[in-house]
Amino acid sequence: MVQHADIDHTGLTGVGSGSGNPLVYDIEHESAGDITVNDTAAGSFSDVNATVGDVVVAAVTGDLLMIGLSTGSGSSGNSMRIDVASIVSAAAVNFLSSRTGTPATLGVTAWFCHGSAAINISGEVPYIVQAGDLSGGNVTLRLCAWVSGSTRALQASSNSPLIFWVRNLGTP
Repeated sequence: MVQHADIDHTGLTGVGSGSGNPLVYDIEHESAGDITVNDTAAGSFSDVNATVGDVVVAAVTGDLLMIGLSTGSGSSGNSMRIDVASIVSAAAVNFLSSRTGTPATLGVTAWFCHGSAAINISGEVPYIVQAGDLSGGNVTLRLCAWVSGSTRALQASSNSPLIFWVRNLGTP
């Protein structure tokens, strides 16, 4: 059985049923207003954490994480690529899309927003924890995006919240 505990008004975490058990999931829920992602240099994924908080989970090397996102983006002339980076000492270490320090060109393919279409973004992507991802027995994950063109928004309203999460399934 998993217990639920509020971290703050926007994030939820889960811990094992006994005291001292490690964090097994973290959820960030944003509904205060759409999040504008600005144009960046080609291939340069910017942190979206000024609005969307990081998710953090206890882990060891080899653990299987399921990292998910649910949001939307209205139609625009600008394409947006979305990815997740593991963060250690405020720096991106590895990206979900490539499992390296350099993100794949399209970021997480399932979360790509084509310029001319409104899109709903939803789904989980698996990731195996690498030694470099860990700090103090935890993995910190940050939502990142890259827009080609001027700007594009991620939906994060009360009618269409942005939900970003991580679940640690342990070592297979």
